[in-house]
Amino acid sequence: MLNITRKVGEKIIIGEDVVLEVMEVSGSSVRIGIQAPRSVPVYREEIWEAVRAENAAAAKSAPTKLPEPKAPAGGASPRPSVRTGVRTTGQTSNKGTGTTVRAPQQQSNPVNLGADQPTT
Repeated sequence: MLNITRKVGEKIIIGEDVVLEVMEVSGSSVRIGIQAPRSVPVYREEIWEAVRAENAAAAKSAPTKLPEPKAPAGGASPRPSVRTGVRTTGQTSNKGTGTTVRAPQQQSNPVNLGADQPTT
């Protein structure tokens, strides 16, 4: 471990983008300012240890196999089947659902592009 003595206002540089600054010394307590990019996590030790312990406990209690999904009431299959068909009239139908969706029809009217340009 590296031990460094610093006074209030003095800094310690770690790497190229982390700066520690002694902000205040009061009795046995030291206030430190930390400048670091958002991509560098900064935690107090007691918080870090609590997070590590919680993660370890969660990893130990994780189920090895996921539960099977329950079948819906009424004997229906868990995955509904959807049938679709395309008709030559530009319509799409979902059989059994009562829903018909019409595809947009192409316009046959010419568009007026201006007085100096002929329309086709």
